[in-house]
Amino acid sequence: MFELHVPGSVTDGRLYIYKMNDVIEAISAAPDCYITMSIEQRMKKGSNAQRGYYNAVILPMYQIGKWDIHGEWITATQAHEELKKHCNGIDIYPDSEVMPQRKGRTTKTMNVAQRELYHERCRRLIWEYFGMITPLPNEFQEFNLKKICR
Repeated sequence: MFELHVPGSVTDGRLYIYKMNDVIEAISAAPDCYITMSIEQRMKKGSNAQRGYYNAVILPMYQIGKWDIHGEWITATQAHEELKKHCNGIDIYPDSEVMPQRKGRTTKTMNVAQRELYHERCRRLIWEYFGMITPLPNEFQEFNLKKICR
């Protein structure tokens, strides 16, 4: 299967294609085929404020919950991997096994809206697993982790 992703933009109803010479070269190497062209609007990636909230509130809340319930301290990286698996995962069905394996998908390519939904799933998971209420982004400036850390 031949696939070609062409970066460009639409401005005032006109299509602009970046690096047109590279696109023409790639098309000339393509086999004879029918094509489908789609235009996708790019969304703004997650903001620094969202990343800060995730790193300063959600990850520590998950770490503290894991410590309180299981007596196991995990690093922020381990907490991030577990949250990706539980809140942004995909089930993979290997041929040799009946039970699916859950694998976390990347969060780097999420736009602002997708990242907010991911944060909501993380807050819900922390509530369901550990019974802890994770403050919302507009509340976390008043939140002081030192008060709940032992």
